[in-house]
Amino acid sequence: MLKVSVIVAIYQAEFYLHRCLESLRKQTLREIEILLIDDGSKDSSGMICDEYVKKNNKFKVIHKKNEGVSSARQMGLNSACGEYVIHVDPDDWVDENMLNDLYEFAKKNNSDLVICDYYQELNGTSRYVQQKPKSLKNKDFFYELINNLHGSCWNKLVRRACFFTYNIQFPINMTMWEDKYVNLCLAANPISVAYFPKAYYHYDESININGAVRSWTKKKLMSQIYLINWLSSLNDPVVKKEIFTLKKMAKKTAFFTREIGTKEFRNLYPEIKGLYKFDVKQLGSLQFLIFIAENFSLVLARFLQKCKDCLKNINYNQRRERL
Repeated sequence: MLKVSVIVAIYQAEFYLHRCLESLRKQTLREIEILLIDDGSKDSSGMICDEYVKKNNKFKVIHKKNEGVSSARQMGLNSACGEYVIHVDPDDWVDENMLNDLYEFAKKNNSDLVICDYYQELNGTSRYVQQKPKSLKNKDFFYELINNLHGSCWNKLVRRACFFTYNIQFPINMTMWEDKYVNLCLAANPISVAYFPKAYYHYDESININGAVRSWTKKKLMSQIYLINWLSSLNDPVVKKEIFTLKKMAKKTAFFTREIGTKEFRNLYPEIKGLYKFDVKQLGSLQFLIFIAENFSLVLARFLQKCKDCLKNINYNQRRERL
């Protein structure tokens, strides 16, 4: 059996895909497969995948119609043969010892899930981000995953059998927080969790800020609501407290999503309206703009945000000209 299956869900990633795949090609762990799931890319991503398949037999590619990140992740999981699986996003990269070290640690501790630290890459600056859970007990780990730990799949090596034993799948309609949902589902079951105190994964925040993470759609909002509703259905007092932060994130998405009108915006989680208060010190902040949207005018608040973005772009371009 292969030791690790790496799943890379790919869509329109031609400008940075080589960097990601090269870092995977250089992995020191030999018994691996790298599953490239091309989710209907219209750029040259599919051709880049084909090139790597021809050059290295560790790479396998599946070309499919565009159905979203959850569909691509699930197809990779269904096709995986490794004892353990991990996901890597096409705009990021990893250090060459990542798979070897995480796998050896998982085997040594007989762990179902190993979580490790990561690097946040932003505008040429690398920041080490620790992901040490306060407790490795399932319930405590579950609570921390809601807000305190990164919900991604890329810093978590998971025993593949867990997905089938506990019937866990990526919800096909989720285009955001699908990774957090799956990790929470895993933690809700009696799996053994271990923490490896080292970072290997380089999360490129610069690309993510300008890419899909910063595109606001109603589909993404509905994905956030799906997760919040699922957590609410657990009737857990600790969860109920934790999801206030998630509701604020969903409110932010609704604010930036043009498809959402005033009535729908204000009806979304009215219980958190009191969190947005007028504060002179926060003039111009998102907190202030949502207060305007809640109490006066969503149209005005969005106009002010647009003006703020224009000024930011002017300042950015002026800095570039000076350089």
